[in-house]
Amino acid sequence: MSGKENSTDKGVQQAEQIREAVFDVVLPQNIGELIGQIAQEKPNKTACYIIEKQHGLSYLELQEKSNRLADSLEKTGVRKADHVALLLPNSPEFLISWLAIAKLGAVIVPVNNNYKPAELDYVLADSKSSYLILDESCLSSFQGMTHRPNRLADSHIVLCTDQQNDNSVLADFNQLLETGDPDFSPKQLVCLDDLLQIQYTSGTTGFPKGCMQTHEYWLLAAFTALEFTKDFEIENCLSVFPLFYMEAQIKFLLSVVRGGTVYLAKQPSISKLMQWIRDYEIHTCTFHEVAMKGIPVAEDDAVNPLVYVNAFQYKGDSHSQLETRFDVVGRDAFAMTEIGMGTFVPAAATHMVGSGSCGLAAPMRELKIVDGDGGEVDQGKSGTLWVRGPGLFLGYFEKPEANAAEFNGDWFCTGDIARQDQNGYFYIVGRTKEMIKRSGENIAAREVESVLRQLPEISEAAVLAVPDAIRREEVKALLILAQGISPEQCPPSLVIEHCARQLAQFKVPRYIGYVKNFPRTPSNKIAKQQIQDQAGEPRIGTFDRIDDVWR
Repeated sequence: MSGKENSTDKGVQQAEQIREAVFDVVLPQNIGELIGQIAQEKPNKTACYIIEKQHGLSYLELQEKSNRLADSLEKTGVRKADHVALLLPNSPEFLISWLAIAKLGAVIVPVNNNYKPAELDYVLADSKSSYLILDESCLSSFQGMTHRPNRLADSHIVLCTDQQNDNSVLADFNQLLETGDPDFSPKQLVCLDDLLQIQYTSGTTGFPKGCMQTHEYWLLAAFTALEFTKDFEIENCLSVFPLFYMEAQIKFLLSVVRGGTVYLAKQPSISKLMQWIRDYEIHTCTFHEVAMKGIPVAEDDAVNPLVYVNAFQYKGDSHSQLETRFDVVGRDAFAMTEIGMGTFVPAAATHMVGSGSCGLAAPMRELKIVDGDGGEVDQGKSGTLWVRGPGLFLGYFEKPEANAAEFNGDWFCTGDIARQDQNGYFYIVGRTKEMIKRSGENIAAREVESVLRQLPEISEAAVLAVPDAIRREEVKALLILAQGISPEQCPPSLVIEHCARQLAQFKVPRYIGYVKNFPRTPSNKIAKQQIQDQAGEPRIGTFDRIDDVWR
């Protein structure tokens, strides 16, 4: 379906040029080779800068420090294909570790550093991580695990601390840097199709699943994104998301490909965003609609160094307001942890501003929209979006049933409902997958439900998404209480406290309601779509945790 495009459309014309350019790119053999090339070309250029720490590393420093760590990790016992988890905040240590593991040909497992012990139990065991590099701020959560895998012996754990490491049984990150060889080279060849990372995503339903991503996956994503913005003078990039998420990782790699500087903040801040952009001469970043609307209008809004921003899911007047107010080009795209880039809106497609389209098929990607029987729908009709092409993820780690359900040959089912217009532009109009997206976080409803059902007062739970103007979606939990239990005996405060002990804060339900029963499917499963369809105003009759009121 990606070929059904109007050749007179300026966006379509530019997209074809970009596809041809990406097709002709000769990718480095691996991530280590890429950073080595840029370190030779621009040794003194600042590669990354952590805003809160007011600390940066040059490309040469990043190259040598990651070499030193790779050498020391290898002497510790890390080998190609070993799984090494990272439990680190945004810091130079994260990037040094990320590159060191890549150079060894080992497999990176980024872990959310907000996770509670029970969540760490799951991810570290599910990923079969045999080594762990963690920050001292995460040590208490790690020590609170009740099911720590046997393979994660103390001798396989590296501690990052600014203080003296008093824990003699854990390896010291700084000491590994000091003793490693800056001229390290791997003993085994690392290739494009070697596994680089297991990135956890909520996937469709159930507990998080690990997406297996190769060196090719990441390099293709970076060089593809480079072609999107090659006509813009971009040197400095800002990312306000944690490095354990793909957004920050791809911003870093894209900056490396450009030979530029990536500025990393620990978390988003609407109040600080424009100050950061001006202070650090930022040319590109992700500029969410909630930030645009949350920044007070000022006469000098257009006086800034921005030239191009990622403007995801803007619609109507908001998109044009962004471009006019900040004098910047903003474009949408569709990407997933599983596929990397799926679609993009070319800069030349000015007529698509405010259309709500996520663009045309990205380079090296073929898309189709199918009906329930697997046949392609007519153009303009809605159906499920499938994608294929080189550099997709290899599947979910040790999840054969999920892989069988999501793949049909080399085609992957995104789970999103989409349509395509007469010029070939795609629009995401919904999704089939049961996942809640809150402020950029993916939350599996089933995971929250399993925690809720741990309370003896709760018989059943249904977790649903509620639209939210600020966070996109919020988490709502509907509860059927155990026989003989009243809402007074299981108040929202009890439910919230229980969830807060078991889940990261962003997963704790905001809205809590009590029901007598749920609509059911013929197989007796909870019919969540019927609940959503019958809900009317979904907040009515629920307790609002944030505002501390009954709606």
